[in-house]
Amino acid sequence: MVDASGRAVSTLSFLDSIGSPKPEQTEIGVDVGYASAIFEPSDASRDWIGLIHFGMPPGEGRGALILPIENGRWLVSLSRRPNGEMPSDIESFVAFTRTLRTLTAWEALRTAKPVTDVARFGFPASIRRHFHELERWPRGLVPVAGSICRFNPLFGQGMSVAGWKPSCSASFSLPVGAHPIRSMGSGATSLSQSRRRLKRRVSDFAYSHTTGERPPDLAQGLQYSGALLHLAAQDADVHKLMVEVSQLLKPQSALREPAIAERVRALMAAATA
Repeated sequence: MVDASGRAVSTLSFLDSIGSPKPEQTEIGVDVGYASAIFEPSDASRDWIGLIHFGMPPGEGRGALILPIENGRWLVSLSRRPNGEMPSDIESFVAFTRTLRTLTAWEALRTAKPVTDVARFGFPASIRRHFHELERWPRGLVPVAGSICRFNPLFGQGMSVAGWKPSCSASFSLPVGAHPIRSMGSGATSLSQSRRRLKRRVSDFAYSHTTGERPPDLAQGLQYSGALLHLAAQDADVHKLMVEVSQLLKPQSALREPAIAERVRALMAAATA
């Protein structure tokens, strides 16, 4: 039985029914909300294909995403952290974009035609369930992907991480008492490492409302990330690299290669001069 439900409700309920202790879990309170709708763009000329508007820490972060989809339409998502009243209708949805730091998204949507209603979603916390630490495990039960670890959907990495190892098939024949997640070897390590990398990226901890254990090098990481963002705004190649890293196409270490790190440190030094 594979539990890919995302919340592991079935697995946790089953463990409870057989008297098994529930796993410990690590939780990072992110409190984000987003709203989405589909639009048909107008014929107005634009010098971009898609748009990503990032929120600014440490206070409230408001963001927007506009991406082309089939039939010449746009998928538009608006986000806010900490979660507050998200738009529930098209009028307030478009009005929300006028509160962003730039008016690019608003200029695009004010003449676009909505083709769906607004759908809203709230996400209180990222959770990692430590199933591998349980002493015994039922044979044939395999939680995967979001059932083990579900994190901030604004990263846009959930499906990529779920598509990584581990492979479930190797675990179906494990005897009672074996640890399916631990037995998956490199796959479990990959998931664990990916979670640590996400934590070290300090994307969530940059916001003052985020709860959870902060990395010891948080201040240094925030300073480096801020300078890296400024560099990406100036250099299209660096921006492309950041997107590739965020979509798990390249390792996090690519952002600290000597040639890039030297330029980032120069910006950090200039900011403190």
